[in-house]
Amino acid sequence: MSTRRDCLRRDLVKCEELQKLVHPPADVLLNVIPPTVRDKWRSRPTPELVWRLEVLCACGPKPSGNRAATRLMHHRAMRAAWETYLYCAFACGFFEGKRGNKLRGDLTGNKPDGFRSAMAECMTCWFLAGRMGFPVTEHAPGRKAKMLDMRAVIAGQKVGVEVKAPLRDLPPGREMWSGHDGDKVEKDLDDANKKFADDVANILVLVPQLRTSVSMFRPQLVSALYGEEIITRPIDTRTGEPAGPVTTEFFPSGKFLRRRQQNGGSSLFRVGNSQPDGDVGLAFIA
Repeated sequence: MSTRRDCLRRDLVKCEELQKLVHPPADVLLNVIPPTVRDKWRSRPTPELVWRLEVLCACGPKPSGNRAATRLMHHRAMRAAWETYLYCAFACGFFEGKRGNKLRGDLTGNKPDGFRSAMAECMTCWFLAGRMGFPVTEHAPGRKAKMLDMRAVIAGQKVGVEVKAPLRDLPPGREMWSGHDGDKVEKDLDDANKKFADDVANILVLVPQLRTSVSMFRPQLVSALYGEEIITRPIDTRTGEPAGPVTTEFFPSGKFLRRRQQNGGSSLFRVGNSQPDGDVGLAFIA
């Protein structure tokens, strides 16, 4: 544990001279999720709350059985990740004031989407500040007095950052699913774009957990953001007969693109700006 924390401190040194850091508590997980909260989860368990508790309590010798050992090692790695994310968020002041109260409430609540969203924000803070060394602050004004999740300073430029963690669980009793959840990603992108200001650069971070893993079925993400392949066949409108061969074409209908008429034609550009080159960057973390 000391080695992991030492590595994190070295990461934070990258931005320490540019940003005033808050000294985190010795045990960030215990500070944010105290025993009283864990006991409350145990008193009214759900499968998701049981999983949280298993991660928080992951310790002890490695079991002899391969399945149990793999499960324990996975939980240990997840616990170490949570500790790292919260530690960095503490250092950047995310647990101060109203923002801190909101984060604590989501991380100690019973709602899976609230917990995942809060942890995703802390993870994004760690990546930008701890890993990349960018100054990060929780104060990030967006469009029409709306507030973004955070702001980073990259190459001297202030960049708004919005984090979305789209969640769609498997139906009860199902262990596998074959389907398309791109609509969930589309909704989150629409919501984020309503908050992005037009006069600054912005980054949208997606941390999805869908019924079919994005790593196993990436077309659902491509379809939501950029578009999808469709089968086309030209038809003669006078006769109703085919006027050419069947072809497959990419139809740019994704929410990350917007079509605009220019000089009698049309062009595609990224959402969030009136300029053709756009101003919204996309970060995807599976």
